[in-house]
Amino acid sequence: PEKSNKEYFEFRAGNKFTTIKMYYHSPELNKKTFIKLQINFLEDLIFECKNKKANSLRWKDYDETEFKFILPEGSEWFFQSPEISCYDIKEILCEKIRAILTRQGVKSRDFIDIYLIAKNQGLNLKNLKKEVVKKIISMLKYEKYLDNLKGHMKEIPSFKIGEEEKLLIGKLDKDFHKFLEEINELLKEVIKEIENEH
Repeated sequence: PEKSNKEYFEFRAGNKFTTIKMYYHSPELNKKTFIKLQINFLEDLIFECKNKKANSLRWKDYDETEFKFILPEGSEWFFQSPEISCYDIKEILCEKIRAILTRQGVKSRDFIDIYLIAKNQGLNLKNLKKEVVKKIISMLKYEKYLDNLKGHMKEIPSFKIGEEEKLLIGKLDKDFHKFLEEINELLKEVIKEIENEH
């Protein structure tokens, strides 16, 4: 597709942010969906990136000998776990919270992602408030983000109960509702701090 086709390519902030969408048919969802690749040439990283081994496509307790017999020659890469540089998990959480407050509209997926990451990693979101504020302030030089934040200052973005059923295969734990109250409080505190600083 041509790079002018907005269904596949988005260029923002004078081409400093690029989004590429690669479409495929999902058998699980039984619909056309996409993998999104975002390239950001300006992001201020707060936490240092970490080197981690990437999880391979293979599964636990696989028989390497059997696979080598089945796979064609030159498939050795399948058994390797390359080391890659990736965001600190706290950076991802801060970025997700920033997105809620600077994006036009609300994506329920952000709330679910934040809940699952914080719960699985045992992280307290309030401990990241200072970093979230810093991340948001660094984005306010772009009019679009500033306008979206001003809109959210009037009405805090909130999660619509029932949305999660469309986004998940399983169910969320009962403490998800308590989490929604906590993140709502955090969003209010972040906005208050930004108003004081900006």
